[in-house]
Amino acid sequence: MRPAELHSPSAEENCLTENVASLRSVKVATPPCAACAAIPCGLAVRKQHKMLFAASKFGILMIMEEIALYRLLSMGIEVFSAAIILLPALFLLNRLLYHDIKKTIEYIVFSLYLTAVYAVVGLPSVMNLQIDLCFNFIPFFDMVADFKNAVLNVVLFIPLGIILPLLWEDFRGIKKSLLMGLGMTLTIEVLQIFTFRTTDINDLITNVTGTLIGYYIANMIIRKNPKISFTNGRKSEVFQLFAITFGIMFFVQPFISSMLWEFFL
Repeated sequence: MRPAELHSPSAEENCLTENVASLRSVKVATPPCAACAAIPCGLAVRKQHKMLFAASKFGILMIMEEIALYRLLSMGIEVFSAAIILLPALFLLNRLLYHDIKKTIEYIVFSLYLTAVYAVVGLPSVMNLQIDLCFNFIPFFDMVADFKNAVLNVVLFIPLGIILPLLWEDFRGIKKSLLMGLGMTLTIEVLQIFTFRTTDINDLITNVTGTLIGYYIANMIIRKNPKISFTNGRKSEVFQLFAITFGIMFFVQPFISSMLWEFFL
């Protein structure tokens, strides 16, 4: 274009057209939709986080479910392997000493409960004896952090507080029932020195608490049903059942349990 044509109307129109075209080219240069799609927006990021959280939560729940099922299977095998010897032993005692099939059945239920407690708390056995000096003598230390285990310990000893007053009149007083729960817990904690478990005063607190709760439940049952008829066994038979179940769990049950585990695995 010559210098004289720079200020002509046609030249101005051409300049305007070129400027508009350049502006349009600048607008077109902004990121296209495909580029925007490649950059995740806040909503998409939140959805991705929710999906990842849901997947991880589902995975954790699956692991917890597997652990719970394994514990139930383990306790079932331990109790069943003890029952193989325990039931014939108690029926033999019925023939020799009790002469009362109702009492024997009630004693079988109580003894199976004791074997379940022994299996859960992890008592030593003739196959597995090792000294592990691990103690906690500070009350309530780390109990809140391990609150679930504390609750389970309470629940574990509630049946003891219920069964004792219902089967034995000597334990209808709160003092003797609590002393039995305390004595059982002390025995367990001392024996755990020979396992990998910790001897913990918190277990003493929670177990006695569970026994106390069970005692009040049994007391309510007896008050509402004063004519309720349960076998009135002798006090010595309580210690007899404790000794029989512990002897089976310590000397015989581990061998049967190992054979059952080999069969299932």
